[in-house]
Amino acid sequence: MLDFGYYFSSSDLLYIGIAIDVCELAVNGRRKEGERKIWEASNSSIDNFLQCIPSQSNSSHPISNAIYTPTNSSFINVLQNYIRLETIWKKMIQVQSDNILLMQWNPYGGRMSEIPEDATAFPHRAGNLFKIQYLTLWQNHSVEATNKNIQATRDLHTTFTPFVSNNPRETFLNYRDIDIGTNINGTLDFAMDFFKNNVKRLLQVKAKVDPTNFFRYEQSIPIS
Repeated sequence: MLDFGYYFSSSDLLYIGIAIDVCELAVNGRRKEGERKIWEASNSSIDNFLQCIPSQSNSSHPISNAIYTPTNSSFINVLQNYIRLETIWKKMIQVQSDNILLMQWNPYGGRMSEIPEDATAFPHRAGNLFKIQYLTLWQNHSVEATNKNIQATRDLHTTFTPFVSNNPRETFLNYRDIDIGTNINGTLDFAMDFFKNNVKRLLQVKAKVDPTNFFRYEQSIPIS
């Protein structure tokens, strides 16, 4: 079970926050375990981290050799409900078996908060505090293992429901979460989670640029 996160501020404030909010959490017992990186370096370090850490499952293969990785995401835009980390960690422990569970938190705010959500097709800007990505990695090829691990990802995603955005429950397009729906029969319910109020404009662009619907897949903007 692994948690990834970025924190952009003084390390002293980070440790004070941990001491107050998660009094039983030990951060390796030493401050020197934390690394200070510029944004570009911190992004590239994730891939290196995954390649170096051995699997915590029954397999002896490293995480980077895993074949199956269903992914979904959430956005936290208001800390109106206190996020109970203990509840989340218990769920991660509960659904872990022959897999690796990853949860990555990406901070928003700063320059992102200055960009209105209708400036581009990507609406998850002003007002969002974090984006959370949930991943489950495994190597067992069996149907039983596949179904079990897909369900583990869904269970973790569901556990966050009280703490994340809703109506719509925003999600990141690039993670291809098929659970939120598809464009079968021309439905657009799924698109609100990806694009929010930009859906109408995207329909207009689609009609003008691709009227034959040549560029399509299960969650592309359909022909209206």
